[in-house]
Amino acid sequence: QESGNLSAEGVANESGSVKGVGTDATGDTDVRWLLNATPARVEVYTDTQSEPGEAPALTVRVMNSNGLPLSTNVDLNVDHGFFSKEKGGAPNAVVADGGLQGVYVNDGSALSVKTDSDGFATVRLAIARDAGFDDDGKVDAKVTAKAGSITETGIQKWTTQGNPLNLSSVEVKYSDDQTQAANTQPPGYSAGGDGVAGLPDAAANRVVWMDVIAKDQFGNRTGANVDVEDNTNKADFWSSGEGQFTNDTPAIAVFDTTGQDVAQEITATYDGWGAAYGDTDSDQSGVQLGAVWPNLVKSASETTNWYAIDYAASSFTLNHSGAATQGVNSTVIVSY
Repeated sequence: QESGNLSAEGVANESGSVKGVGTDATGDTDVRWLLNATPARVEVYTDTQSEPGEAPALTVRVMNSNGLPLSTNVDLNVDHGFFSKEKGGAPNAVVADGGLQGVYVNDGSALSVKTDSDGFATVRLAIARDAGFDDDGKVDAKVTAKAGSITETGIQKWTTQGNPLNLSSVEVKYSDDQTQAANTQPPGYSAGGDGVAGLPDAAANRVVWMDVIAKDQFGNRTGANVDVEDNTNKADFWSSGEGQFTNDTPAIAVFDTTGQDVAQEITATYDGWGAAYGDTDSDQSGVQLGAVWPNLVKSASETTNWYAIDYAASSFTLNHSGAATQGVNSTVIVSY
């Protein structure tokens, strides 16, 4: 509502008097005009794209049918991640000596806020472990804001496709599907076997596929950059140089280039900066001043034992499915 002041002053008539009051009579009263307080429009503003460990601002604005801002309650909901109220105009981080940056106070996935006199209210969005990152490194969080009967939505995009704020682990493992073909497969080599049966032993004419799983501090798969190397010149490898997601083809292909027996060790290493806290005694307006950036080195290895097939010393069998006698047009599977 808006308020104003109304003043009244007596005015003399032709006879020099005013009925009921003197000619010098005055008076004041407050007059209040009621603002249309019914929400008619809700606006939702999110960040373009953020990563776990960041706390982008979510701002809502409410107006009436005249386009004037309203100070009113707004109910917020988000389907991935959570809300975190600000502290001193900044993200409300969870801080502790030696703790990791990127952790924020969790105020839930549903929150009620009140807009100010200009119609605005701001909170922070954050996200931790979310299985939605594992397939492609992307999660779209839908934010819903409701004021009165008016509802509006916005999308906060999250990604783990790059290097994370803090990498927690690197894993190298044999791909579950060793039969997949890829355009990186060297000519003259065939895909190796069914599943991981027989590994880490592999015939020298095979290609063996490996996965690289690089996780952030929350346990989400990331596309972090990794350096891949091996320990021999009797075998070789190809690598994407990145952590992979479940929708991706394997990150590493290894193959014996000499046909000799050799143990090929593949090592994937992440070497980057992290973000943590040192001395947390110094704090001002919610901004932690004890931040430190340690060097993070994470690595993992897997060894494939290549062997050359000695055909002269080998024995071979030929088997078929079903009975020894089969009818015409029957299907017979022959195994060598």
